[in-house]
Amino acid sequence: MTTVPGLIRSRTSRDSAPRDSARKAVRLPRPAWFCLLLMALPFLTVPGNLIADTKLDLAVDPAAFLGRALHLWDPQQFGQLQDQAAGYLFPMGPFFALGHLVGLEAWVIQRLWIGTVCVAAFTGVVLLSGRLGIGSPWSRIAAGLGYAASPAALTLIGGLSSEFLPAAMAPWILVPLVRAAQGGRQERATAYGGGRVRAAARSAVAVACCGGINAAATFAVLVPGVIYLLTLPRPAPRWRILAWWVPAVVAATWWWSVPLVLLSRYGVSILPYTESAAVTTSVTGLSDVLRGTENWISYLLVNGQPWWRVGYRIATGAVPALLTGLAAGLGLAGLLRPRLPARRFLLCLLLTGLLIICAGHVSTLGNPLAGPVQHLINGPAAAFRNVRKFDPVIRLPVVLGLAHLLASVRLPRPRALLAAVAALAIGALALPAYAGGLEVAGDFRQIPPYWVSAADWLNRHAGHQAVLVLPGAAFGQYLWGSPLDDVLQPLTTADWAERDLSLIGSPGNERLLDAIDQRLAAGTGSAALTSVLGRMGVRYVLVRNDLARTDLNGAWPARISQALAASPGITRVAQFGAPVGTTPAGDAAADFDPPYPPVQIYQVAGAQPVATVQPAAGTLRVYGGPEALLTLAGEGLLGHRAVLLNSDSPGLPTAASVVTDTLRRRVRNFGELRTNYSPTLTATQDARTFEAVGDYTEPGWAASLSVARYQGIANVTASSSAAGIEAIPGQWASGLLPYSAVDGDMRTMWESGSLAGPAGQWIRLSFGSSRDPRVIDAAFTDSTALGPAVTRVVVTTAAGSRTDRVQVTGLPQPLLVPPGPTRWLRITVTGLAARPQPLVGAQVGIKEITVPGLHASRVIVAPGVPRARPAAVVLAKAQPLASPCMLTPAR
Repeated sequence: MTTVPGLIRSRTSRDSAPRDSARKAVRLPRPAWFCLLLMALPFLTVPGNLIADTKLDLAVDPAAFLGRALHLWDPQQFGQLQDQAAGYLFPMGPFFALGHLVGLEAWVIQRLWIGTVCVAAFTGVVLLSGRLGIGSPWSRIAAGLGYAASPAALTLIGGLSSEFLPAAMAPWILVPLVRAAQGGRQERATAYGGGRVRAAARSAVAVACCGGINAAATFAVLVPGVIYLLTLPRPAPRWRILAWWVPAVVAATWWWSVPLVLLSRYGVSILPYTESAAVTTSVTGLSDVLRGTENWISYLLVNGQPWWRVGYRIATGAVPALLTGLAAGLGLAGLLRPRLPARRFLLCLLLTGLLIICAGHVSTLGNPLAGPVQHLINGPAAAFRNVRKFDPVIRLPVVLGLAHLLASVRLPRPRALLAAVAALAIGALALPAYAGGLEVAGDFRQIPPYWVSAADWLNRHAGHQAVLVLPGAAFGQYLWGSPLDDVLQPLTTADWAERDLSLIGSPGNERLLDAIDQRLAAGTGSAALTSVLGRMGVRYVLVRNDLARTDLNGAWPARISQALAASPGITRVAQFGAPVGTTPAGDAAADFDPPYPPVQIYQVAGAQPVATVQPAAGTLRVYGGPEALLTLAGEGLLGHRAVLLNSDSPGLPTAASVVTDTLRRRVRNFGELRTNYSPTLTATQDARTFEAVGDYTEPGWAASLSVARYQGIANVTASSSAAGIEAIPGQWASGLLPYSAVDGDMRTMWESGSLAGPAGQWIRLSFGSSRDPRVIDAAFTDSTALGPAVTRVVVTTAAGSRTDRVQVTGLPQPLLVPPGPTRWLRITVTGLAARPQPLVGAQVGIKEITVPGLHASRVIVAPGVPRARPAAVVLAKAQPLASPCMLTPAR
């Protein structure tokens, strides 16, 4: 019987064909049953509810979103260039728009889209394996299921289907190229007449179907096509096919690549302020990469809960680890079996994927490539920092190897055993997804009506003046659900801005919004706040009191309300919804979250228009960060003058200059809000960070950095600090830095901030000159809420080490120091009164360390000011000051 590659038929004799024709007319081909199975998976996930997949706008109002995506300029965040919004123009945006047009419910369109992506991944592998001549009909189905239900697919498809879409299209990109390279004589005879052109065009259409939402993921799935063409044996016309394919791909991606180039040239990149290479490569060891669990977000815990529930279970569970390892092992065994078609292509593809994903991983065995690779993907190649996007480069050869293995074993019993093992590895991994769903937590039935009413109100009143959304939040997570996007995004036409992790208008914009958010979260309002908001063009402030409480980090509705009430010129003009809160009203001592309307809108007096013209003669130049505007307004130094920051327009004359210490040398954790920055660093202190960059800064700001300086002591360092960016967010406080242990104030202290617990934590004092203290006094915290009491420490100096017993008391007690001169001293905790609890109560604190003859102080030195300044806001003349207490603008 003649078979067509990729087409699966039942084996029937010619004599039985007429008898079975009626029955076969209604029988679905075997792959179709599995397509229905894959389509059913998303519909089993919380039916009737919306899930946070890719973009809220697509579920609510896709047509309006696509209309905005046609323009690169976006007035949100006080004006920005949209980041890859054009990528939604095809195919994801039209799919949702068509669903809305025919009247389907939003949740149904979501599930149809997810199912379609799954089916595309499955059928693409089945067709590709058939075109390559790998496996049998049933083993190709197994390969397709292994690809469509791979760890990457199950992890991404319910929350970020746009990222898995290119992986689903990867086999479809290859199929036309394989057809062109392996076609029969007739195809080769007509190749010069357009066979290669048609193949390149069909492959380019598949590339276009990847969309441009995630350009790096789309680029990653082009790698198999390039490797396939380069590894073709002679006399295949690889260079001729490549010559047609490359321009076809360029033509198929111009509609999103051109806006992306313009964004990189004129816009602000968010990449420096997202996850770093140290994070993305931390889980890209060989075993994780082969299993398909190299996605760092799969291991992420937020407030003690997995961010991606399905991905976390697959990546960390013992049984899923066994199943994914088993599936990978079977695929690798198939790649080593004899008579494997396209072996050179598949092995080169696998090795390329391993090199790309594993090269930046730091293992216990050492990796000389890790440093250069991490530097590369933190810098010029930052777009490819999430190396997990190259998973299809590994997954395709693994599943095709599985198809070959299952088909190449001829003995019945071993073949049946292998089939059972493969079915177990694939089916058992996907079964929990069918039982528990694909989605991340926070599904919701609909956007609450009060948000729709609030958006309608803003549409009628805001015009083109800015609306500031408060308080800041990492993502759109509310008491009623977690769309992750801001709920205003698909509802309003107003120009709004907020402090979050996914939108960055500019570094200066983020710093100013962060400072405003910090003040409001502290309950501190003022006339200066009103003045700065007005200068920013903010006419309305929208307060969202229905944010998830775990995401507030101190920004309780009561504090926001208090701060706005204390700001003259800010008045409430509207509110929507029944009051929400987590505690009943009436107890002023214990009621920290009383009921408030879920949405309140305040009007800001004196809001400036979108653009104004001011005389250059009155311009004020401010050295420091843009957050200095709040302090300047409070000191009456701002007025209505235009402001230039640092080196902006250096040739423009200014009427006055002000030096501030607001631009501190420090590092941030860009993944947190309000608990995200380190203490001010000294000029020589190592700016240790796990991020790609240290802070929100601009290249011209370096000369305006303020630094810390110690007096009476050379330095104070510690193993960790609850004031550092590595601290647990719920335990973070900026005053818990190592210096607090030597500041002479028993009310302050150093707290450790490591996840490793209190044992082994240390604090080190570096002296400016050699000394021999013999005995020091140390006061340890005796709070059981912080952690178990310290019972033993080791005091180490250049002269040696000594172990001291520690009494359980919060009062100062003597510690013996090894005799002899030393320029440094370190106290290391080695004994505890009890076993610490994980995360909670796992810190150590030292209130004060007193060294005879040592009096330490810490000051902040502002740029251009030679004299040390107190650790407070510095406002000074641009020239040297006559007195460290002066607070005057230049005349």
